Formats: sequence, C-alpha cells, structure tokens
Amino acid sequence: MSRMRELLEAAMELSFENRLELAELIELSVPQSYFDQIEKEWAEEIERRCDAIDRGEENTIPGEQVIAELRKKYPPRQQD
Repeated sequence: MSRMRELLEAAMELSFENRLELAELIELSVPQSYFDQIEKEWAEEIERRCDAIDRGEENTIPGEQVIAELRKKYPPRQQD
C-alpha cells in the first residue's frame, strides 16, 4: 500500500471537523501562486466561453435544468 493511501485511510478515521481542519492545513501548504494561476486561467476560460455564447457558437442549457440533472445523477451524501 502506498504512503499516500495509508495517510488517506488514517485521515478518514478522523472526525468530520478534524478532516476539515486537516484539509485547511494542507491547503495552506500550497503556494498562493498556484491558486493565482488557476484563477487567471479560469478567468480566461470564462471570457472565452462568454465570447463564444455572444457569437452564437455555443448552445446554453437553463440553469434549473442543469441543477435538476445533477441532483438526479449525484444525490446528496450523508455527513458524519
């Protein structure tokens, strides 16, 4: 078993609150520049998609329909 798998299994034995705290601590260990780059790339992608919609190159689906389909496909999970 890999070290990462062992760590994951150990983490999953923690309480919900402790898993959240651990996730926050891991997130804090990631350099801010990583998140800045992701944000920049998403902003560019959003702009590209909006432009394509404005030019009539993309079909859209009503938000209510998308949410209904997602809720059907992925029902809510039970929390600890």
